[in-house]
Amino acid sequence: MEILLNTIITTYFSTSRCVNVIDDHSYSLNIKLNTQKTVLTLFDNFDLISIHQCQDFLVYTQNPVTIFKYLEEQIRVHPQRFNQRRYVFASSDNYHQEFFEIFNSTEINFVSDLILVLDIDKDAIGIWTHRYVGLERSNEAYLLDKWFRANQSFMLKQNLFPDKLKNQEGRALRTAIFFYEPYVIFEERSYAKGGYKYRGSEMRLMVTVAEFLNMTVMPVINENDDWGKVFENWSGNGLMGNLIEDNADIGGCALYRWELPAKYLDLSKITVRSSITCLVPAPKLAAAWLTPIHVYSPQTWIAVMTSFLLCLLTLYSLGCLQLSVNPLTIKERSKIKILGRSLTSVAKPFIMQPVTVKEVSKNLLGRYLMGLVFMTALILTTSYDSGLATIMTVPRYEAPVNTIQDLIEKEDILWLATSDGWIMSIENSSEPSLSKLVSKFRGIPNETLLEQLSWKGRFGFAVERLLNGDYAVGTYIKQDVIQKYHLMTNDFYFDLCVLMLRKSSILLPYVDMLILRSFDAGLILFWQNQAAVEYMDQSIQKALKYHQKSHELVKLKMLHVQGAFAALILGNTIALVIFVLELLWDRMLEKVME
Repeated sequence: MEILLNTIITTYFSTSRCVNVIDDHSYSLNIKLNTQKTVLTLFDNFDLISIHQCQDFLVYTQNPVTIFKYLEEQIRVHPQRFNQRRYVFASSDNYHQEFFEIFNSTEINFVSDLILVLDIDKDAIGIWTHRYVGLERSNEAYLLDKWFRANQSFMLKQNLFPDKLKNQEGRALRTAIFFYEPYVIFEERSYAKGGYKYRGSEMRLMVTVAEFLNMTVMPVINENDDWGKVFENWSGNGLMGNLIEDNADIGGCALYRWELPAKYLDLSKITVRSSITCLVPAPKLAAAWLTPIHVYSPQTWIAVMTSFLLCLLTLYSLGCLQLSVNPLTIKERSKIKILGRSLTSVAKPFIMQPVTVKEVSKNLLGRYLMGLVFMTALILTTSYDSGLATIMTVPRYEAPVNTIQDLIEKEDILWLATSDGWIMSIENSSEPSLSKLVSKFRGIPNETLLEQLSWKGRFGFAVERLLNGDYAVGTYIKQDVIQKYHLMTNDFYFDLCVLMLRKSSILLPYVDMLILRSFDAGLILFWQNQAAVEYMDQSIQKALKYHQKSHELVKLKMLHVQGAFAALILGNTIALVIFVLELLWDRMLEKVME
């Protein structure tokens, strides 16, 4: 037996990183292998077994079923991955049916490379394995080869670890999916054809995996919870729940590299990049009475007011300087008159009113300054008139929501989606803006309710921006409401899509290889574009890509001149109030004089 086991290790495990040799003290096992690559575990109870990150196991025991289950459980909870693990279970006992119960265990469904080495008689040792392949009887054991003690040779000289994955002869590939354009689309075929018609980038990718490995796609469709969640007790719901609970072998539907699922599932190579943005309520029309203010930007208004104040201050300073040189009247009263005259001289050109000769400064510097004031006022008033004529008949809107900060500042706008999966990539972010963004999110799985809320025009809705320029929009957003919304120009975040499999899945190496080959050939983007064109509402896509508010010229209405009348009424009101105050002030002075 030891000679055979050493032959197997030398032949098949010579390139392994390490070999975990486990002996339960039942026998004296002498394995001849480089000690740097051999990890020997002698145990009296299971707590002493360690898998040591080795992909290859040689187990010499009288209890293969119990130890196999224990090892598979330890592999599943281990932080490392064991996607290419191989097992050799050996015993010096003669052939016994109890040893073959290992092929009836649940764990054997997830292992392809396992051989059982048992004595057949005093002359030969049998090597058994299971079929693994096929839609039925995949766990059926069969005699792979015999090894004779006399001449230390194999009867059939078979490869003891054949690649059973490359041709699985129709074995079921259980795919966890739900309908989500353009990633996963499935339609039931006619009764005569049966089965499903598959479209979408990740659905076609999983179908390609099945075709390459000669497997049969068996969809595991979850109607609720979309992507779902995984929990620390190895349970879950939704798509990822089907994977972690071993209801499916592989899953894909815009799955991102989420932190918690990565601890409990295997993540494939990247399939495609995707980003999340939001469809928010369209900006409302700005208040019409503010039209005269909108001619200039806030920065321009600041520049105009600064120029006005500088001219006023300079002209007033010149007047005071002249007064100090030639004090003709009471100083305090003259300064007040200078201020009034300066204010009138500077203000009139800015409101297109003529300045009289008496109001113009008599000194040379003052005249030069007034000349500059006239030139500045001419330019500003002309540009203001042109700007006002331009915007009066064109609708003006409030500032749109285009960034995360814009959405955060809109306290009355929440953003909605069908599942918490839309925020899983950022829910643990320490960035303040993303934390506030997450707090404004609400997951509502009821699409009928989401459709009703979309009519209100008061909520934002999560949208996925695809690489080809299309958008993955929920079916609850209809064409007749899209005009009420505005697509943000900035993204909330981006992430990379992957396929997910059972942890330490033996299928992962082939899946990764096919993803890379499909990506290099451009097939993934082709499948996504094909699904977008065939199944997604192109009217909504065009509205999102090219939608702009129409700005048709209209006749002037009262709405357009509200601002001018508002300024007129405000000015008259202020003048009336000041006039009344002056009258009251004069009467008070008369009473005091009496």
